[in-house]
Amino acid sequence: MSNASFDIIIVLFANKVLRVKDIVEKIQKMSMVTEPTVYKHLRELRKGGFVIRMKMGKKNVQYKLTSAGERMARERCARSEEAILAAVKNYPFPEKIVAECLAAEIVEEAPEHMRTPEIKFKIREFVEQELRIMKDKVIKITNLNYG
Repeated sequence: MSNASFDIIIVLFANKVLRVKDIVEKIQKMSMVTEPTVYKHLRELRKGGFVIRMKMGKKNVQYKLTSAGERMARERCARSEEAILAAVKNYPFPEKIVAECLAAEIVEEAPEHMRTPEIKFKIREFVEQELRIMKDKVIKITNLNYG
């Protein structure tokens, strides 16, 4: 199965049900895939039994994962999580990676005028600080209860 097909499965797994237009938009943000290519992969996924096509009117077509598609998404996510965790564990400052991911997500959901590098930097610093505090608390509690 191609990367574009896996991307579609992951997008549907995260969103449950999506209109074709939204799938195309999300996939194009992730990779340099054309709209006709997304449609081609959706057809292949439908034929393979991984997605269901639902017509909700004349122009509104939506897709969702079948149980086989959900199973594949869970397996793919689990493998990805294992690889990411292994890489982060070997990094000397894992809280920086976590803080960067959270800051990027927070900024993406913020109003347009707040999506600046300066605000993202401040959010990342705040999250890093909170992660260090949380880590220290967990270590302290663990030592009190099990030390």
